[in-house]
Amino acid sequence: MSLWTKSEIIEALSGELLEHNLPDNLEIDEVVIDSRKTTKSGLFVALKGEKNDAHDFVEQAIANGCKAVIVERITNCELGITNFLVKDTFVALYKLAEFSRKRSQAKIIGLTGSVGKTGTKDMLEMIFKTQGKTFATLGN
Repeated sequence: MSLWTKSEIIEALSGELLEHNLPDNLEIDEVVIDSRKTTKSGLFVALKGEKNDAHDFVEQAIANGCKAVIVERITNCELGITNFLVKDTFVALYKLAEFSRKRSQAKIIGLTGSVGKTGTKDMLEMIFKTQGKTFATLGN
């Protein structure tokens, strides 16, 4: 089962989506922001940060086989791949996360503070796994 279909992505990006080039049968299994970690069923979101602009790595994501990209500007390398042109890629990623969260019935726990978050997260993960399906972030 796919994580996202064409219609779900369009619905999630409402208000942010400017243009798209989508086949009807588009199915996405993962959303990534690191061009080195893209897969053939992945959607790469090109975020702009303080030091790097992931639009500079869209070509790498495509070469690594990603199925689609979300970008703020289209370059020649995106013309041959499924793409979503949006106003702001960070807002688009947030909208995808919000849409995904709304359709999930999972219970979510957030940990805050300046010390002990990773250890606490790891401990809670071990405890909750004894009670059922549990997901936790990798690393910190």
